[in-house]
Amino acid sequence: AEWKERLKLLYMANDFALRGYDGATGYPKVVTTIHSSEPNSPALKDEEERDPTEQVRFILNLNDGSEESPHSVFTELEELCTDEGQAEWKETARWLKFVEVAEPGGQKWSKPHVSTLSMHSLFQLRDLLLNAVVLLDETGKDMPQIADTLLDEMVSSEMLELRLKGTVYTALTRSHKHPPPLRSRSLGSRVSSLPPPSSPQRSSLDESVVAELPSRSSSIAKQPPKLLMNMPMVPDLWKIMRKIPQGSEICSVLVGEMESLVEPIVGFVRLAEGIVLQEVTDMPLPVRFLFVLFGPIGSKSTYLDVGRAFATLMSDEVFHEVVYKASSYKDLVSGMDEFMDKATVLPPSQWDPTIRVDPPSSIPSQANRLKVQKAPRPTRQLSSGALTAAGGGGGGSGGGGGGG
Repeated sequence: AEWKERLKLLYMANDFALRGYDGATGYPKVVTTIHSSEPNSPALKDEEERDPTEQVRFILNLNDGSEESPHSVFTELEELCTDEGQAEWKETARWLKFVEVAEPGGQKWSKPHVSTLSMHSLFQLRDLLLNAVVLLDETGKDMPQIADTLLDEMVSSEMLELRLKGTVYTALTRSHKHPPPLRSRSLGSRVSSLPPPSSPQRSSLDESVVAELPSRSSSIAKQPPKLLMNMPMVPDLWKIMRKIPQGSEICSVLVGEMESLVEPIVGFVRLAEGIVLQEVTDMPLPVRFLFVLFGPIGSKSTYLDVGRAFATLMSDEVFHEVVYKASSYKDLVSGMDEFMDKATVLPPSQWDPTIRVDPPSSIPSQANRLKVQKAPRPTRQLSSGALTAAGGGGGGSGGGGGGG
């Protein structure tokens, strides 16, 4: 009992320290956190940080017996825009392993390319995660309910003033607009526009659509046929779905600026199970994660860079496994530290950040990534990229190449 009490005090001390700053460097402190009260838990290293790789291995091994295995994650980045006085969410980029950007005018998607990020955006994201409102295994069933719970937590933590809750809630529940070629009509309207059953020109799309969609995800399989028939339809839906592994879930990254805010507000939600949110995405996949960032007017490009950084992390094989198994915000920070530890930085004077880097012909395996490095990594020659995760992982820049 005495040992457990001491462990509890250590955990509380860590929680306080992790939210503080190192006065000598001006950067957030990196400290080891304990996520288990079992007697055989690794001891906290006094006055020194645990190696990020070791910490991530601990997080993943601790939750290795969980019933659910991580799924592939399809991430969408949307920004809050105002068009003719009407605010709405517009999708500007999407990730699976690599990034595709909505080209100027929003009429088509770019070819998939390797992520490029600025170091500044990663440091800003890390700083925000240290103070973010994090909801794990949230049970909300629709966007209004999820938004209400998230904002209540922001108010309780004094991140958001109560008088501003309604304004932010309205913004979060605005309609979503996706590039026209990828969202032109509902699945139901497409089916209803087909020739009558007796017509020889009739396609079997209506039957195949309903039959195939549920096989893509167990969560979708639970949806009633009427809901499936009303799910958004995209002209090249099947082309996209062929690229997405079965059972994939969506992470929605929402970024915007608001005149009423004086400080950024940030929240992350992991739902207890993926649910189809027709009001958020046009993909027939369940949404599992939401990352929300609002800030004061005047720094939208900075907030978008942070959103791209988080979307890049979610496309990373190791980090998104950490997100599935995280038990607190500290686990998210540890996963990010591991990502940054394995990243490579290129000098700004030696590459052109507007160049989009094509995906490698063969993606290196990440199997050995979590092995603790006992010697410096060998030097490797890279042709381009501002910051790339080991293994050529996903993520991306918006609009044509660097987030910075």
